[in-house]
This record gives sequence, structure tokens and C-alpha cells, in this order.
Amino acid sequence: MELKERERKILSILMRMQTYVTGEELSNEIGVSLKTIQRDIANINQYFKNLENKQLITSSRGNGYVFNNKYRTLIDSIISFTEKKDIPVEPTDRIKWIITEYCFASVKNEAITLNQLADALFISTSTLKKDMQGVKAILGDYGLDLVKDGNKGLKLAGSENQIRSLLIEYLFKKIPFESNQSFPFHENKGNLSILLEKSLLEYGIHMTDIGMDNFIFHIQVALSRIQTGNFIKKGDQYPVHTDSKEYVCAKEISRRLEDMFQLSIPEEEVLNIFLHLSAQKTIVQDEELHQTIASFRNTEECEVIDEVLEVIDKIYGFHFHKDDVLRVGLLIHLRSALLRIKLGYPIRNEFLEDIQTNYPFAMQLAFFLANKIKEHMDIQIDLHETGYLALHFCGAMERMGKKEGKLRACLVCASGGGTAILLKSKLENAYRNRLLVQGVYSIRQISEIDFDQIDIIISTVRLQGDFPVPVLVVTPIVHEIDMQKINDFIYKKNNCLIVQDMMSKQLFYMNKDFHTKEEIIQFMSQQLVDLGYINQACQQSILEREKLASTEIGNMVAVPHNIGDGVVYRPSVSFMLLDHPVHWHHGDVKLVMMIAMDVNNNQFYKDVFLELYNKVNFQYKVDEIVNRKQFDYIYNLFI
Repeated sequence: MELKERERKILSILMRMQTYVTGEELSNEIGVSLKTIQRDIANINQYFKNLENKQLITSSRGNGYVFNNKYRTLIDSIISFTEKKDIPVEPTDRIKWIITEYCFASVKNEAITLNQLADALFISTSTLKKDMQGVKAILGDYGLDLVKDGNKGLKLAGSENQIRSLLIEYLFKKIPFESNQSFPFHENKGNLSILLEKSLLEYGIHMTDIGMDNFIFHIQVALSRIQTGNFIKKGDQYPVHTDSKEYVCAKEISRRLEDMFQLSIPEEEVLNIFLHLSAQKTIVQDEELHQTIASFRNTEECEVIDEVLEVIDKIYGFHFHKDDVLRVGLLIHLRSALLRIKLGYPIRNEFLEDIQTNYPFAMQLAFFLANKIKEHMDIQIDLHETGYLALHFCGAMERMGKKEGKLRACLVCASGGGTAILLKSKLENAYRNRLLVQGVYSIRQISEIDFDQIDIIISTVRLQGDFPVPVLVVTPIVHEIDMQKINDFIYKKNNCLIVQDMMSKQLFYMNKDFHTKEEIIQFMSQQLVDLGYINQACQQSILEREKLASTEIGNMVAVPHNIGDGVVYRPSVSFMLLDHPVHWHHGDVKLVMMIAMDVNNNQFYKDVFLELYNKVNFQYKVDEIVNRKQFDYIYNLFI
């Protein structure tokens, strides 16, 4: 007699909970009747009574069932519970987990059977086989496969470079690094970091903090593979300068690693370290900007970046081509990125999700650059590298924003504490591009305010006396009406319109049958002409804008808009909901938002774009908009 899959799952739940669980709760979790739960628990107890004469599960009327924790060691010796970690339930999570397990097995030179996976996941063999199709598809993207290792099970197979790329991706990107305690050399990470930092310092090689983290990850993976007899094969894809400081440093790092870990590191692995050092970004001081730009002149990277910055200037009016800090940052990063891609060395971007969420406009510019690189150089820039490129545009916009200026505010509350901090957080989150909080003060500290440095006081208490700047009073807990009051002041002060002012029911379209993006843009822009929002020259500029670069922003959304030519009589945002997605350029689109406005107001465009993007930055938000098919629903999103 053996435990069934369902019985194993019940036992796993009770072991994890370590407290009473009712039969109804188990019934809902497992998806079977209460009687079936009762029968399964009786079977579990009988199984272990026959095996070890122990009763594992105790029942109590009114409380439910509880696992007898003193038998946990006994269970661990009989059934694998994947180190008591939570068991993934969704297919996508199981696929990620399976790949990660094969990665761990690879660094230990081990194999895993399908039965071991099925038992650990508490799923049937048929369910596992479906998951394995997804596993093999992902491995195929890396040029890898799973092959039989005698009767030991399956193991990863492919080139050493490809296997290491997968290990970097799945052991350091896909799962939190804190969970990698069983990874070889993890316990030596501190000493390894000291060794590498000391070596780089001695040879005058500078790395960013992120570059250093990635370098350490690569060394950890290399050491684990070397330890099991798996080495990089020699290639001639990049010239080796044996007299360069990068090569000499790589030799010294290898010697020190051999001493520390009692390993023999072959020349091919020394070259691997050399290539990593060569592919790292360097830090350029301000006085070196012009010299660095000159060193890149007439290179392919320089030509692509200059072309992109010129197009961005034409589309948005951002004079990025005059920003030497941006140009040098992109040039150096791109040269390193292209070498990493050529050599198959992936980079880890732990800030990717934050960048995508908080800097969508910069991501759009980075995607534009990545697409141009693909077009000119036939090299695909992945999402992690694109996120780093976006950071360079973030910095450029910050520098530009400082020149344009923001509304400066100070916050006052009775204590100068919690309520003002809450208000400060809300304001910075809602108006990060238009408002700068100069300080937080209590009532007693008002005399310390430098009124020459602020444009407004926002206070949670009524203030006595006259002040040289306006005072806006809000409630201590900052209700929605307070945010609206602040919102109105900011946009009135800056002579800006808010998105709601740009919306109209006559610019809301659905149930239209279009098959191409050209048909959609032509229809929506013609409506703007016919209704007196823009002239024909402006309509033509919307069409020309789409030819310069796709206006897709992800999540099946496109945002066509006008550029320099033509007249906008009334700023507007039009919406079209498509029943059947239309292929745009990179993918399908089912929500189109067309912006028409004065392109000379760069900051206004960024504010409008960011406000629109924040309403469609997740697929479920887009689906809700399209499925509701209501203008009022979209309008209320911006209240």
C-alpha cells in the first residue's frame, strides 16, 4: 500500500500548518467532499500504523485535524517534501520550479527522475508530462535539452556557455537569491567578494555595484561547474590581449581562486574571466566626457545612438543629443551589452520591475533604441538590458526636469510627524514630475521656512497670519477630495490641462471593424479633423509619427500622437476599444489611445503619457477597460 497523490497533499498541508485544520478547510483546498477527506485521513493513519505503528494525524471535535509534530523526522525519511518549501500549484510556477531543480542538479552533477518530480510536486505523471512540455520549450530557447543519464533520470544537455546562461537566469533571476542556500560556494560569497574587489582595485579596473554583483554570480557558477569537471571550450569569438590589465587581472584572480578553493582553473576559464572583465561597463568622470565621445566616433554604436536621439528630438522635442552624459552612458553601456550578448553572458537586472512600473516613458525610449539596434545590427537586446538602458534616459529626463523647474512646496502639520510624512509620500507618488517637496515642518517651525525657495504651503492645520505664498489646507488623513484640491492647484499653477479635460464621449469608439493600424489611425485622426480638434497638417504628423517608430507600449496598447507639424485647436485624448485585436508592429493591440496636444509643452506631454500609462500598465487593467466598453468607466479612472 502507498499513499495516493491526494493523501500526500493532505499530509503536506497539515505538516505546513502545524495547527488544527478543519475538514471543511481541507475539503475546499483539495476540492473533494468532506467524507473523502475523512476517508483519506483514515488511510494515512492506517498506512503509517502498518509501517511504523504510529498515528500521525489526531482529530478533535470542533477543532479539526492536526499533524503530530514529533513524527516529522520519520516522515522526512520516507517522503520527500522538497525541503519543506511551499509547493507550486500553478503550471507556470511548477515549470519554473522544475527548471530550477534541474539547474541545482546540474551544478551538483546529478540527474532527476520524473517520478521524483511528481512526488515532490504532489501531481500525477500525466500532469507532470504536460508541464515538461513547457519546460522543454523554455530550455529550447537556451539551446538546451533534457537527456537520459542511464537509469539515474534526466539531466541538462547543451554547450557549457548555454548551461551557464541558464544557471545565471534561473538561480539568480527567477527566484530570490536568499533561497539559494544550497548553491555551491554560496557560503563563501563574502570571501569571494573580498577577493574579487581586492583584485580589481589592484589592477585599476572599475565596476558599477550592479556589474560587481553580476560578476560574482558568474564566478560562482563557473566554480561550481569547474568543480564537477565542466569547462568552457576555447573559442576565437573575441581577441585576447594578453598584455592588457584585464587579462593580467584575470590570471591573478584565477590564481587566488585556485588557492582559496583548491581547484585547478584551466586557461579557457581564465579567458572566460578576462572576457567578463572586458564586457563590464566603466565609470567615466565629467572631465572625460568629450574624450570618450571622440573615441566612439564613426563606430556603429555611435551612429545608432545618434540616430535614435535625433528621432526622439523630432518626436518629443527632447534635446537629448545635446546631453553628453546621456550619450556617453549609452555608448559605454551599449558596447558592454553587445559584447555580453555576443559571448552569451546574461546580465541580471534586479530593478527591472521597479523601472517598468515607475519609469514607463523611459522604458518606451529604451525599447525604441533596442528596436533600432535590432534593425541596424541584427542583435536582440533582452528585457534586462533594456531596463538598464532606460535608466540612462531616466537620468537625462531628471537633468532636463531640473532645468524646466517644478512647483516647490513645504508641508506643515501639528506635529511635523506622521500626517505630514503620509502627505509627503502621497504627493511624491502622485506628482513626482510636477512637484518638489522642499521640507516638512511643525507649526513651531514655520519661522524656519525660506519662502524664497517655495511656491506653496500645504498644511494639515489652519495657519494664522499672512504668508507670501498661497496656503492650501487639507485634512490630516488626506482624503481623495484633498488630493483633488492639490491636483487642481498644481495644474492651474502650471497652466496645464488634466487628462479628464482632454476626454469627450464623441472621441470614444468601439464596435468598429478594422484590420490594420493604418485604418485605425486614419479613422481616429480624421475624426479629430472633422470635429475641429486639429487641422490636416496635424493629422498628417500623427501618421508620420507612426512611421518613425511603433507607438505600442505593451499590454496590447498603442498610443499614437502628433509631432511637430500642424495645429492643435483643442487638446484631446481619443479611445478606441477593439473587439478583435489588430496586429500593430511588434504584437497585437486591442486598446488605442490617441493624444493630440501642443508638442512645445514637453513636460505636459510627459505628464499626460504617464497618467495614461499608469491606467494600462498591467494586462488586467487593459482587459477591464476593453471588456467594460464604457466611456464613464474610463473617465472615472482619472478622477
